[in-house]
Amino acid sequence: MGTDRNEVVNIPCPCRQGRIIVTNCSPDHDYPRNSQSWRDEKILCRDCEPKYCIVEQEEKLVLVRRQECEQTEAAKKQKLQEMERLKQELWENLEKNGELDAVVGYLNSFKTTATAYRHLSNLNICLGFDDFREKFPKQNCTKERVRQYIYPQALNKLLAQMQTPSKILERYFNHDLLLQSRTIPTPKPIGGPILVLNR
Repeated sequence: MGTDRNEVVNIPCPCRQGRIIVTNCSPDHDYPRNSQSWRDEKILCRDCEPKYCIVEQEEKLVLVRRQECEQTEAAKKQKLQEMERLKQELWENLEKNGELDAVVGYLNSFKTTATAYRHLSNLNICLGFDDFREKFPKQNCTKERVRQYIYPQALNKLLAQMQTPSKILERYFNHDLLLQSRTIPTPKPIGGPILVLNR
């Protein structure tokens, strides 16, 4: 099976000694799906390729400085790592404080899975009863299952339902909000858009 290639951009690079080429690609068969298509973007210039890269911004392909692009990617990676570390610390603190054990005890206290589901369906932790029964089998809940299936917002609702609101979760949400609102630098486009994307 081959590939259909449709060149949609062929313009000079910034130094005008090479070319910027964008090609839409899809499998060469009668009914290619959108998910099977991709875009090939190239800067065919020995001088410009190390200095610039092509990125998608606001439904446009634009040319940006490679150094700025790398700084943006590094900032995104750092933000994700900090958010992951914050979540890890949350679970460690909930365990140290005994709140995780209290949640496990509460989930195991129901006589039947159906009763537990009736009490917990408002937390939106499961798609339906069968999904709930699979994730939280009768009196077989563990700390690992809580970590895996109950995200912090649902855990906060659950602890409120247990009438044991958590200061640890409150601090987590405050720190998480600060992290979420931290802006990531956006590389500045050089010149106009290379291509306006059709969505």
